Amino acid sequence: MTCKCGLKGDSVQFRQDDVSKRYSVEGSGTALGSCALECDTAMWEVIVGNQPEGIKIGVKRYHKRKNELTNFAGFLDDNANQEPEPVSWYLKYTELKEGDVVGIYWDQTDFPMLNFSVNGKMLQNYAINRIRPSSDIYPAVSVQSGSSCAFGFDGEHFKYPPSSNKFKMIVCATSLI
Repeated sequence: MTCKCGLKGDSVQFRQDDVSKRYSVEGSGTALGSCALECDTAMWEVIVGNQPEGIKIGVKRYHKRKNELTNFAGFLDDNANQEPEPVSWYLKYTELKEGDVVGIYWDQTDFPMLNFSVNGKMLQNYAINRIRPSSDIYPAVSVQSGSSCAFGFDGEHFKYPPSSNKFKMIVCATSLI
């Protein structure tokens, strides 16, 4: 089973396009993918929509097994809740414009662990080397009122497929118990 849109803030709406299989996200708050990044490597895309300055793209820690009551009304931030460790990591220092396609690369086998591309070109100026522990990490986007974007998890519909065969779409882990 492939990743889909999952948990979201009360003021976030999403809907899936039947053709592109992407999930448009708008409103105000954070939305997560439906499954944790329990795989060694993965890739997904986010297409930037309205008001790019109000969009944050990355990953967020969420302890689903602990039935954590996380406030998804907030935005991806370095340490929004003053936790002892960061709870989210996102693309910074990159100006995006409407229509840009951001590729997000998750890699637990090598450094950097989280890398980004824009319109198929890897960003050399920003990557995240260490996310510890690497459990309970989910794909995430945040939008502010008036901003929009589209999550793309289906590898057959990536606008910019990964340049390495190492990266594939996210496949959700299933329990055998």
